[in-house]
Amino acid sequence: LESCAALCEESGVRFTSELRTEDFIERTTASLEQGFFAPALRTFNAAIVNPPYRKLAVGSRPHRQLREAGIDVSNLYSGFLALLSRLLEADAELVAIVPRSFCNGPYFRPFRQDFLGRMALRRLHVFESRTAAFSNESVLQENIILRAERSASPPRTVEISSSRGDFTDSVRSHLLPWSEVVSPRDEHMFIRLPASEREHSARGQLAEITGRLQDLGLTVSTGKIVDFRAREHLRSEPVPGSHPLLYPSHFEAGLLCWPKIGGKKPNGIDVPTTRSDLLIPAGVYVV
Repeated sequence: LESCAALCEESGVRFTSELRTEDFIERTTASLEQGFFAPALRTFNAAIVNPPYRKLAVGSRPHRQLREAGIDVSNLYSGFLALLSRLLEADAELVAIVPRSFCNGPYFRPFRQDFLGRMALRRLHVFESRTAAFSNESVLQENIILRAERSASPPRTVEISSSRGDFTDSVRSHLLPWSEVVSPRDEHMFIRLPASEREHSARGQLAEITGRLQDLGLTVSTGKIVDFRAREHLRSEPVPGSHPLLYPSHFEAGLLCWPKIGGKKPNGIDVPTTRSDLLIPAGVYVV
């Protein structure tokens, strides 16, 4: 804030700041309740935010506070955005750097419905690399930058831009109709981010496929095992009773090479009876 004040002074811009050391969720939800002893509700005409990204534990104090304010979210960052959409005045601007996970998936559907009902997306910037933008901080996260305005009406067009994320790469940008970013026929309100003409073309081809996988009796899963959450069951070498664990490093020239002893990845997982959730029934699968 001191650096910002110095820069503004050099440019002849009046600047004042106020640093608040308080819980944003607790204070804002209390203000929104407008109870007799609630703090006054303060609104803003702009917000620039990099909110915390952690998951929100069901039943935790901030989770309950958000639910009481009519906000159904599973992450802190989406809770922050939902609150900000209520604090911004008409036509106010919001700029946020957040994970792109809110753009799709069932967990974020209530948030998308709430946020897009209050905010009009104007621009979405996609980082093509998960690591380049924050290499100094060792952050491994798919982030985007969004710019939105407080408006209940959706925009006519949205600017989609992309870059690798480091300072050496140029920014590529194109305008898309809102209906191609959020389809009016999509009840889930997925936010599509075709960062290039090639991706946009591919999406157009997929849109012509009217059937659904469930019509064919097929389901999709990303897999049962999240290795860093099951470290105690991983085995560097196969042991009696363990199950093979396959990574991309186990494939060479299109063929399976397993086990790969001495490699960086484990070769098996020893699943106790209490963790049957890590296995899937024997059957026919496409990997």
